[in-house]
Amino acid sequence: MATWDATTGTLIGITKEQFDSMGLGKMTDVEYLAFMFWASTKQEIVRKEALASQPTYSCGRPSMEARDYEKVKIYLMIQDATPAELASRIRQNLRAISDVQVVFSGEDADLILNIVGYSIETTLNQKTGYATSIVTSDPCVSKLGNQQSKFAMLDNSYLQTGADAVKLAESITTTLDAGDIEAARKNNAAIIQLLKDNKK
Repeated sequence: MATWDATTGTLIGITKEQFDSMGLGKMTDVEYLAFMFWASTKQEIVRKEALASQPTYSCGRPSMEARDYEKVKIYLMIQDATPAELASRIRQNLRAISDVQVVFSGEDADLILNIVGYSIETTLNQKTGYATSIVTSDPCVSKLGNQQSKFAMLDNSYLQTGADAVKLAESITTTLDAGDIEAARKNNAAIIQLLKDNKK
């Protein structure tokens, strides 16, 4: 006849008292083994269903190749309201950074930059300078079962002003390079090291 022990009790999650009260001791060894198999299989199904019902979140671009992280990939969104002379200089400065690559999709990026700039004018329509708002974020994906949705996780926001478009663009580039881009560099370096370690 079937007997309870701590190992099998833990496997299907029952105590000796529950074993006795359910009358499992009346089963033959073969019947009890069949019951154990059914119970453990059922538990695994319930576990997987529970995991599938929980949302998961991941940020960054998935890749298993270390070379894909040698450059910081930026998805640059400069809004149409931004004066052309400022927008052009910002793009030029970011592309000039040797380890930065501008990409054309958020899902291919390490960092998303959303920039909007305006001309500052007096009541007499005299231009006195520029103002810019910069928001940085990480591309992320949330998954629930078979469904997934993309979203951006906010990192930082900046407000910068300047009288000259060239100097303001340089200031913006310097701020980003020393802050968010540098953080992305460090993150990529850690991923590269992890991928190398996993191949050893």
